[in-house]
Amino acid sequence: MLYDTGYVQSSIAIQGKCQVVVFADTFFGGTESKTYRSKVLTNPTWKTLFGCAKRSVNKTNDTHHMFFEGVHYRHTAFDAKHGDVKVYEISLGS
Repeated sequence: MLYDTGYVQSSIAIQGKCQVVVFADTFFGGTESKTYRSKVLTNPTWKTLFGCAKRSVNKTNDTHHMFFEGVHYRHTAFDAKHGDVKVYEISLGS
């Protein structure tokens, strides 16, 4: 079965308020590697998450892991402006 990538990219990936992170990796990103944290997102689409993954490379300096592998729930955090926000980690592979 073939899938319409336009539909996949525009479909909601995570319901509700969330923040995505890509953690620093000093082995692949060097000593300047920093953890990427998105702004608080509401009902982000897969395309939005792909954009976050792309922007994370500038923060983590990890150009070895560039392939989007998935997104995984980590925990729920309280944000004074947004209330409870689910935090997800984007997994990138090589």
